[in-house]
Amino acid sequence: MLAYIHGYQSNGLSFKARHFKRTFGTNQVFCPSLPDNISLAINTLEQWLETQTQPVGLIGASLGGFYALYLAEKFQIPAVLINPAIPPLAPLGDVTDQTSQDQRFIWTAEVCKALEPYFMAQPSERTLQSVLLLQQMDDEVLDPKRALSYLQGASIHRAVGGGHKFEKIGLFDKQISQFMQRHGVSVSLVESCDAD
Repeated sequence: MLAYIHGYQSNGLSFKARHFKRTFGTNQVFCPSLPDNISLAINTLEQWLETQTQPVGLIGASLGGFYALYLAEKFQIPAVLINPAIPPLAPLGDVTDQTSQDQRFIWTAEVCKALEPYFMAQPSERTLQSVLLLQQMDDEVLDPKRALSYLQGASIHRAVGGGHKFEKIGLFDKQISQFMQRHGVSVSLVESCDAD
């Protein structure tokens, strides 16, 4: 079973959420639409994880990557992080997010403060061994060097040409599937979408 965790002010019907449901099977991918309230979002994910009876893997994008890393550490489960937000986070001001039909949002100091209880100075070595980082080096929203530095010791794949949206995520479906299988999560590709 997989859980896809969307980014800030996105939802469980986003492009990547639909892609992973199509790729791994609708019944094998949980894609919740999380509230903007940080503690409520984390609590929703924790409650879901606590009810699972089979091994679970996480896939998180942007802020969802931050959540996935926190949960991977807490529950000792594997996680794929796609252009993740990395602590300590700083306000970004007025951002035009190309991933959400040019949706504009403001990443405020208040949002950063709400994330502080979930910061880790450094993920444990055990957690890093269960993390696959998919990092676009031309991410226009978050600095990729921060993720590469913070997640040293994880499996890392650098890519170019997809920006924060991480275009052509379908090229990594097989790698994600194999990574999860190596970590005890039973997933298989229903449909591989190399062009996504």
